[in-house]
Amino acid sequence: MLHRGDFLLLLGVGLMIVGIGSKLEKSVGQGETIKEIKAEVTIIPGKININTANLRQLIDLPGIGEKMAQRIIDYRLVNGLFKSKEAIKGVKGIGEKTYETLKGKIDI
Repeated sequence: MLHRGDFLLLLGVGLMIVGIGSKLEKSVGQGETIKEIKAEVTIIPGKININTANLRQLIDLPGIGEKMAQRIIDYRLVNGLFKSKEAIKGVKGIGEKTYETLKGKIDI
């Protein structure tokens, strides 16, 4: 049986969710299990927007670990939004080689 916390975790695991609609057959309180879930999830495959991506989304990019993802977020906070994809090379630790692996997977 799927518990409420498990269901929420499954929804949040590394997906870029554009829209979700769900209908639970009964009200779910703490400690209760979900008997039936009808959900529609729309996932858009594609690029990660480096101006809006959260830590988890950035970590999912090739060559980007937790520390580098945090540097990207910190860079945005200090310098504002990236004006081009290439501007990510301004983040300490992202050079030409890393950029080459990222450029097809990121957008602004």
